Amino acid sequence: MDHNPYDAPTVDVADAPAATDQRELAGKGRRFLNLIIDSFCYYFAVLLVSFAMAIANPSLLENSLLGALVSLGTMLCYYVGFEVLFGRTIGKLLTGTRVVTLSGARPRFGQVVIRSLSRMVPFEPFSCLSDPPVGWHDQWSGTRVVRNTPGNSLGPAYALHSSDDAPPATGTLGLR
Repeated sequence: MDHNPYDAPTVDVADAPAATDQRELAGKGRRFLNLIIDSFCYYFAVLLVSFAMAIANPSLLENSLLGALVSLGTMLCYYVGFEVLFGRTIGKLLTGTRVVTLSGARPRFGQVVIRSLSRMVPFEPFSCLSDPPVGWHDQWSGTRVVRNTPGNSLGPAYALHSSDDAPPATGTLGLR
């Protein structure tokens, strides 16, 4: 008897061919919307921190150096926090974009810090008006802002074939 009807089913698992990275760079319009939305969120966060400081000690707001440090710290916390934890800021979430390395992976902490510090360079936002729209903070940190596409996955891709459809591959999943 060649086939046992009571055998556990098997499925052959073969690695799918390496897919080329089909991610598309975010265009100038999306980059501009990211800037507007993230600026609004960042200024709102500065307002909340300043309000909390005013309640705690109103004389703190008289120190302009402290105000600049609070603004800088809030900006770094906003961009570094969101891009390290989620790979995107609120603006990128709303425009369907994300930050990736040149190889398409999630950026490292150091790259995100460089991106965030680079934003303090005067006229840096205008660098995204180039063609392709890659800003200085992208170039200096080795990152890019790409559109999210339905084909992007978070893990390896596998082609699942039934043992009846295809010849056995290198590995077989089954309970035998």
